[in-house]
Amino acid sequence: MNTLKLEDHHFRAIAEATHDWESLFSPTGELLWANSAVERLTGFTVEECFAQGTFPLPIVHTADRPHFERTLNGAVQGTSGNDHEFRISTKAQQIRYVSMSWQPMRSASGELRGSRCSIRDITERRAAEEAIRRSEENLRVAIGASRIGI
Repeated sequence: MNTLKLEDHHFRAIAEATHDWESLFSPTGELLWANSAVERLTGFTVEECFAQGTFPLPIVHTADRPHFERTLNGAVQGTSGNDHEFRISTKAQQIRYVSMSWQPMRSASGELRGSRCSIRDITERRAAEEAIRRSEENLRVAIGASRIGI
């Protein structure tokens, strides 16, 4: 096996084994590739993602779409970003919170070839943060009602 084929094989194995949903987009924002983690996170197979045309936009929560579209437009123009949070609606109609990081992909001469993005499910983290916030608020109310100082 020559070095290029060996590298391609290893990169594909790594990309498919990654826990996060990984995607590659063309310079115009068209989905070119997604790893199988997309199905674990969204319920949609890779093939169903491609069939949606402007994926992932159709599954982005409607309230988050304007900001998400601005982010995608920036990615198409070659920007990078980290920890952009938004909600998606899964195939089972569950709302999940996710965090996206993206980077431009450039040729050796600097030409923009598209972008790659990594999306991580942060639903459990968001629920834990909300539980802490509620607990802190309950504690403030209890302290205020007890008229004691801390």
